[in-house]
Amino acid sequence: VGVALVGLVLLGGDLGTTLVLLGVLAAMLWTSGISARLFGVALLAASVLAGVMVLVRRSRMERIDSWLNCTEVAQCWQTSHSQFALADGGLGGLGLGASREKWGWLPERHNDFIFAIIGEELGIGGTLTILVLIYLIAFACHRIIMQSDDLFIRIATAGVMGWFVVQSVVNIGAVVGLLPVIGVPLPLVSDGGSALVTMLFALGMLA
Repeated sequence: VGVALVGLVLLGGDLGTTLVLLGVLAAMLWTSGISARLFGVALLAASVLAGVMVLVRRSRMERIDSWLNCTEVAQCWQTSHSQFALADGGLGGLGLGASREKWGWLPERHNDFIFAIIGEELGIGGTLTILVLIYLIAFACHRIIMQSDDLFIRIATAGVMGWFVVQSVVNIGAVVGLLPVIGVPLPLVSDGGSALVTMLFALGMLA
């Protein structure tokens, strides 16, 4: 079932969503109690699949190359300007609404790179607040998993937790330059319609 779902997403050419979906499946499989050997084989297969998907599409290779070999701003425009925004924010930030990077410099400032704008306007306090809120939701999911005796509830909660955490890590990692830009929103923070609705639906299920 997992392979079928991943395959359908890959047909749409969306590597970012594929990686998030693989994270969801990994969390569910781990919580279900499969053996470490089988989990390792699945992880290896997922890594090989991700590598193949990068190699077969030129635009993905260019993203990886610009991430690894960023020597000029024009070569990795989004990552550079997101780091400029975080640097401008410093400790205290420029003030709510006072971002300079969002005025035509940083693409997708309302969506994929909203974390950088928060850092520019609210400083390190704003970014740490986002990280703490992400941790609290993950901790709540962990408590449900540990306290429930129902295997279905535990696996479903693990899936939501994996989805939320992996997508957050991929988004923030791209913003700060630790990961290549693959275009996934920051859950509950980025502007969005369907992404926000589905995440709220998942959290409502947990509640």
